[in-house]
Parts: sequence; structure tokens; C-alpha cells
Amino acid sequence: MDREAIRRAREVELFGLALRLATPEDLIVYKLARWEPIDEQDVRAVLESQRGSLDWTYIEAAVRDLAQEAELPELLARWSRLKEEIDG
Repeated sequence: MDREAIRRAREVELFGLALRLATPEDLIVYKLARWEPIDEQDVRAVLESQRGSLDWTYIEAAVRDLAQEAELPELLARWSRLKEEIDG
């Protein structure tokens, strides 16, 4: 997943410097894995602000893959709960 996140990173310019930043989708997946209180707030904020432009298929696959690779089944539960809350 790390290689894929690096490959997908977006280049932005900030103060004259070219930076590569993780996509919102990859940020969501990493935050779901870490899951401190601030991470939940961050995921909710990204989901709300980027809802119309997120690649939901990518997020689903990345969450599933990371949950399996890292042996973190709770990752799937977190994602399902948040997605359900956002979808209403």
C-alpha cells in the first residue's frame, strides 16, 4: 500500500517548493489504521469536504487490503461504520 500511496501522491507547490502529498483517499486509509481521536476527526473532515470527489472503490480496496496485510479486522469495521454514518 505504501508504494501505491507514493505513486498516487499529488504534487503541489507551497511557498515555492514542490511537495508531494498523499491523496485524500490514502490519508483516510492511513488514519483508519492509526485511529487516535484526532484521526477520527480528520477522517470525518476529509469525508465531508471531499465527498463528491473521492474514489470510493479505491478506498474500499485499500482498506480491505490493509486490514488483511496488517491483520487489523477492526479497520473494516471502522470504515463500514463511518461510511454508513456519512451515507445517512
